[in-house]
This record gives sequence, structure tokens and C-alpha cells, in this order.
Amino acid sequence: MLLNDMFNLYLLNLKIYNSKGYIDFTIQLQHKIINYFGNIDSASLTYEKILEFINDMKNLNLSNNTINKHISYLKRLYKFNDVECPFFKIKKLKEKFITLGCSDNIKNILPKILETQSLRNQLIIMLFFDTGIRCNELINIYTKNVDNENRCIFLEFTKTNKPRWIYYSKYTQKLMNKYLKKTKCELLFFSKKSNQKMNRFTINSIFSRIKKKFKLKNFSPHRLRHSLSTELYNNGADLLLISSILGHSNVNTTKRYIHSNHVDNLKKYDKFHHIKN
Repeated sequence: MLLNDMFNLYLLNLKIYNSKGYIDFTIQLQHKIINYFGNIDSASLTYEKILEFINDMKNLNLSNNTINKHISYLKRLYKFNDVECPFFKIKKLKEKFITLGCSDNIKNILPKILETQSLRNQLIIMLFFDTGIRCNELINIYTKNVDNENRCIFLEFTKTNKPRWIYYSKYTQKLMNKYLKKTKCELLFFSKKSNQKMNRFTINSIFSRIKKKFKLKNFSPHRLRHSLSTELYNNGADLLLISSILGHSNVNTTKRYIHSNHVDNLKKYDKFHHIKN
């Protein structure tokens, strides 16, 4: 069975059960794999060829996290098509999760960043910071689903296909109020050039310019997502609440987004376990 045939069958299944964001991501993986191996027979994808693929990705300085996604996808592809997988026993590479620092550092630089941005960009940045929303979720927000009085947004489009509410700060409420008075589109955000739905490349461009201007090593929507989860946890929010806000279907995924330290953990320990002197 050819790889392309396996991809097409798997993709048909994904389109029934998964969100557009996940499907787009899967198609990107498929293109990369086909570009590397060609449309070869599934039996030709040997253990040795997969090892070469991993080494080549390492030489391109791709992270272990990214490499694991490619290999895991190939394994799911073979399993779905009920094809014997010669490389099934290849183990995951050790992943390094991003250490993002405390949210206070981000709060200190945010005012300087915001004063250099347009109203639209300010609102985009603050929604990422306040809600931990994903890129594809943000660009699919409809103005009708924004309840600015109660500082919340109903997300119809989500990665997990499960609608959810997100909440934002009073500062963002003021930005939203100004922005809604100016926009007349059904979608909350749109491209200035084409007057159509904004894409994630526009989001990436906004953050790339900010990184360059302020000489930041790591400033992205995903970093702000991690920052929110860590701040909520350090301020006493339980994992179920954080998981609900981030839109995780599994609490174990949420744990990976929390970067606590010994000082914060000790404060919590003393709060819940103490002995009178």
C-alpha cells in the first residue's frame, strides 16, 4: 500500500471526527513526510530508514518534541490502515519542555510592548495573555460570541471540537470595548490587506516583530499560554479549572504547562500543612 493512499484514507477519517486546526496540522506533517520519503510502498519504510529520518531531522536542529510528533503520526497511520509497522518499537526521544519563567516577568514587559502596537494587536496579545487561547481558536472568534459586559467569549471553534468559555481581564475589557466600536465584521479579527479572516501567519508575524524589536528570546502565543497556566496554578487554581480554561481533554496535558518552583511549592505546602508554635 502506497503512503499517499494511507494518508488519504486516514485524512477522510480525521475530517469526520477532528477540528480543522488539527487536520491542517496533520496535512503539514503528511507533506513533510512525502517530500522526504516520496510516495513509497508502506513496506519499504523500514526501521533503518526511520532512524535515518530521525538523524536528518536532528541535523536540521528540530526539537525532540517535533521529531516525536512525526514518528507518532506515522505509527498512528500504519495502525489505522491495519498495516504492519516495521518501526513500531522505536522509542520516543527525550523531550524538553520549555521553561518559561514566572508570569511577573511577562507582566513587566507587556506595557512596553503594548504601547508600540495598534489597538487590534494590543487586543490580540492581551487575549493570548489572559485566556491562553490557541491561534486557530482566536482567529475563529465571532463578534456575536463576545460578551464584553461579563468579560467572556464563547468559543465555537476549538482544537478538541468541544465549545468552551474563556474569560479575560478588566484591562482587556476596555480594549475590547474600543475595538468593537470600530469593527463591523462577523469575525472578531480579519486581515487588513484582504479584509478576510486572519491567518496564523499574521499572528506569527506580529510576535516575530515584537521579539526582534525588544530582543526577546522567546515571546509567542504558546509562551503566554504556559504563563497563564503557571500563574493560575501558583495563585491556587486547581488543575480541573486550568484544564477547562486551556481546553485540555486530559488533566495530564495541563500538568506539562505548569512550571512551578520550590519557592511557590513551599508557600503552598505551608498553607495546607502547618503546626502551631
